[in-house]
Amino acid sequence: NKALGTKEEKLKIFLTSADAGLSSLVNSENSTREENIDVSTLDKELKDLTRLDLIKIDVEGYEYEVLVGGNEIIAKFLPAVIFEFTSDVYEKAYIGKSADILKYFIRLNYKLKTEIDGKVVIISEENIEKFTRTESQKKSILNILAFQ
Repeated sequence: NKALGTKEEKLKIFLTSADAGLSSLVNSENSTREENIDVSTLDKELKDLTRLDLIKIDVEGYEYEVLVGGNEIIAKFLPAVIFEFTSDVYEKAYIGKSADILKYFIRLNYKLKTEIDGKVVIISEENIEKFTRTESQKKSILNILAFQ
């Protein structure tokens, strides 16, 4: 068992008995117990790859840390990235974390899109603040596609 984050270290993982998919390095009211876990980075775990087309990230509020730990591999291959986006959860860590996740991709010249109420929504540098504020208020759980 191993988690991904910004650097190699040991952290607590907060486990949820009712649904293992809700377990996270971010503590939530749903967690029922905790354990220590080794944390690695995407860069280390994927260092031997010669091609990378797609990354899927759904780590219950720890998406930004996984991305930061994958700076080199993402910049090298520029894969499409599908990630779960939960603005209200991110904002509990620090104000602006939601925007930081989206700006991470903007800096790499990625395009960002999602679907809300059956309509495709394009996220751009100009609408990041409004988008994150609105989705945080709605407590939305979205899948966002970041692509070149």
